[in-house]
Amino acid sequence: MPRHQEGDLHERPDGRSTDPSPSGDPSSGDPPTSGDSPSSGERPPSGEHASSGDPAPSGDPAPSGDPPASGDPPASGDSGAPGGPRILEILDERVPAARSALALIVDTFPAHECQPLAELRSEIEEKRRGLLAAYDFHLLAALVDAAAPGAAAGVTGADPAAPSADAGVSGADPAAPGAAAGVTGADTAASGAVSESDVSASAIGVYLEGVNAGFINYLAVRRGWRGGGLGRLLRRRLVEQFRADARDAGFDDLAWVIGEVRPDNEWLRRLVRERSAIPFDLTYYHPAPVPGAADERFVLYRQPVGDAREELPSELVQRLLYAIYRRAYRVSYPLERPAFRDMLAELAGREVVGAHPEYGD
Repeated sequence: MPRHQEGDLHERPDGRSTDPSPSGDPSSGDPPTSGDSPSSGERPPSGEHASSGDPAPSGDPAPSGDPPASGDPPASGDSGAPGGPRILEILDERVPAARSALALIVDTFPAHECQPLAELRSEIEEKRRGLLAAYDFHLLAALVDAAAPGAAAGVTGADPAAPSADAGVSGADPAAPGAAAGVTGADTAASGAVSESDVSASAIGVYLEGVNAGFINYLAVRRGWRGGGLGRLLRRRLVEQFRADARDAGFDDLAWVIGEVRPDNEWLRRLVRERSAIPFDLTYYHPAPVPGAADERFVLYRQPVGDAREELPSELVQRLLYAIYRRAYRVSYPLERPAFRDMLAELAGREVVGAHPEYGD
């Protein structure tokens, strides 16, 4: 559930972006952030879960622009300039950075939109133990040092080459101990510990191998760092990882980046006008992650990477919905959810699913 809210990212920006993000690929641009509340997919304090949540007072620009052509992935998401932020993937739920990165997400999104902390922690442990199959889970964290010299406007941080990684945190050198294939970032071979206070932004995304799509569940940015491009940088790195996952799975490239936003989201309308996003012609429901909460109506959209088809086979869309519910949101039995069955009923008898008519020009 990609969500955006600086502090949240259901991958569903609230349309509160400030400066337009560079066009060119779904990895660029920060999802809108939402208020000071927790988020997932799009949440208050900070995050990118493209989900709902009150818009944040200000947020990084949402991704925009034409989809990237298939081929080599974009350049590394790490800032190349001294003083830029270091983007790391956290591979062990027991390290302090994991606690901080997950707490930022949980505190950013409303409880009825965010998966329980225990579930998110379990996702990391399952990956650490090598239990994941047919999909992959990624928790990325951006580390910045406000006191570092030479930082770019709005985004300050320590030297990307500075030592600061500990076991369970992978970075730039793919050969470094504990590094995940396809993840580049700060040097993790150096000694030193990443403390909880170092994490200024975090993002969670899931690669869905069965449909070759990347789903951004949450993206959160601490209030003091919003609006400076940190969320965009983190999102870009996550999309790069999705593309690496796709190649590792035997595909030429990732098909799409998937997100969900509230129906009144202006950010998505802008992306549609720019022809960089396609909202599915479907009444989509975001699955409530906690018992007793109702599944909410959202708009599901895709940003093409290697598959730019305007229409998709209905059967493929059904598999995508299942993958989102079962893999990204960890719903044990999607078919037991009335809202999920309603979506399948709406698709019954349709050969293809095109763009949502309410989002046309």
